[in-house]
Amino acid sequence: MERNGKGRGRVTRDEVARLAGVSTAVVSYVVNNGPRPVSEAARRRVENAIEILGYRPSASARALALGTADTFGLIVPEITNTFHAQVVEAVEGEALGKGKSVILANSHTDPALERRLLEEMADRGVGGVMLITTSTSDDELVVQNLGVPLVLIDRQRPLPGFATIGPDYRAGGRLATQHLLDHGYTDILPIHGVAAESHPNDRLSGYNDAMLAAGLVPRAPLVVSWTREGGYEAGRRIVREGTMPRAVFSLGDMISIGLLAAFYEARIRVPEDVAVVSFDSTMDATYSCPPLTAVRQPVEQTASRAIARLTASGPVEPGHELLPVSLDVRSSCGC
Repeated sequence: MERNGKGRGRVTRDEVARLAGVSTAVVSYVVNNGPRPVSEAARRRVENAIEILGYRPSASARALALGTADTFGLIVPEITNTFHAQVVEAVEGEALGKGKSVILANSHTDPALERRLLEEMADRGVGGVMLITTSTSDDELVVQNLGVPLVLIDRQRPLPGFATIGPDYRAGGRLATQHLLDHGYTDILPIHGVAAESHPNDRLSGYNDAMLAAGLVPRAPLVVSWTREGGYEAGRRIVREGTMPRAVFSLGDMISIGLLAAFYEARIRVPEDVAVVSFDSTMDATYSCPPLTAVRQPVEQTASRAIARLTASGPVEPGHELLPVSLDVRSSCGC
């Protein structure tokens, strides 16, 4: 007999029971390891049927049996990223306030590991999963028959068939760039991380919007990795090539911190020689030298909305929630 393929619907407990020649109750006892004992022969037949059919137990049923319906999963790409760490803290706090708990997993920016973690979360029988995907294109985000509610957070665009939540990145890009324009800076260089393949970076689109509205030609972005190291290399490259702009819009705090380090080494003063506005407004931005003016991501509101969607009665409905952003003005811009 062939295994269950992707094209088929979800295999049911009844199908496993028929193939194994047992009752559905026996299948449940094997899957949940109780509450009643099962003979070794019957257990082997059930396990063999599960293997042949590719059966995955209903996560909601297992949650009720194992007592994990009040536990949610959270998968982030990189826990060392200060922004992701703040998301974790906000989600845990919101969940605890609702009497729920959170299981955390780190995908290490590996799409294959991310999919495996999603399946493992479902197999644990959690009440739902929140995911900041590391996939560079929507086509890579393959989630078939997961069996538990899923909410994608920190999404800049909707994804058909999924519940998604994200900040208004484009408005944030406009806000940051307009702040620099209001200072009188017209030579503004955007620096961002490697872009997703499936759609443009909305933060950069906001930058382009503001520049064009001011009658200026947007500069081509300097593209690096979304890391402190990437920002550091960007700063060194700017210094080495002698292409110092009057202002920089860095599309992430991690990049900005590395950029400030490179400028400091080269004795380039911020904001006297070059102004910098960042995006995220993490704790790193507050305690950098100088403190970074930055677009604040709505981390607490994201956590609140994600938990609300997972705890609402009925299934999680597809659709995108766009959350507003704001600007935290500090001293890196010249204010």
